[in-house]
Amino acid sequence: MARLRVVMAALLLGLAGCGGDSDGDDGGGGGKPPPPPDLRPNVTGSYASTGTLRAVVLGQTQSTDVQDTVHIKATESSQSGLSISSETLRCERNLPATMTGETTFSVGQGACEIAHVQDGKDCLIKLTVTSGQGSREAQAALRLSLQGDFSTTCFPLPISGQFTLDLTGTR
Repeated sequence: MARLRVVMAALLLGLAGCGGDSDGDDGGGGGKPPPPPDLRPNVTGSYASTGTLRAVVLGQTQSTDVQDTVHIKATESSQSGLSISSETLRCERNLPATMTGETTFSVGQGACEIAHVQDGKDCLIKLTVTSGQGSREAQAALRLSLQGDFSTTCFPLPISGQFTLDLTGTR
C-alpha cells in the first residue's frame, strides 16, 4: 500500500511538471495574455468628406451642405486613442476619440469654430462638441457624426442652439 502511494505521488508530480494546469499558460509568457491588436489603422487616414450641418434654433431646423477634409490619426497616449482634425473646423485642440470596436469609435468633447462670410463680413460660429461617433467598415466610406451646441454673434442678435454634423468621406 505504501508503495502505491509513492507511485501515485510520483505520477502526480510528473503530470504537474508537464504543464497540466488548465489556465492555458504555456509557461513562456509569465501568464499574461498578449496585448490586443491595434485596430486604429482600420479608421485612420485623411477623408474627403461631404455631409450636412443641421442647426436647431428656437425649435426650427436649418440645414446646409458641407464639404470638408477630415484627418484621423492614432495617438501615442493609448492603444485605442485617436485624434480628429478638420480643414473646416478650427478647434482649440484636435477632437479626442477612442476606438470602441474593430471599425467604430466614439468622439469626446471639444471646442471648435467655423469661419465663413456673412453679408460681406467675417463670421464665426462657435461649436461645443459634446459627443460623436464614427465608423468605417472594410473598404467602405467613413461615417462621422458630431453633436453639440453652437453660438454666433454674426447676426444683429446673438444666436445659439444645438447642431449635428454628419459627414461621409473616402480616403
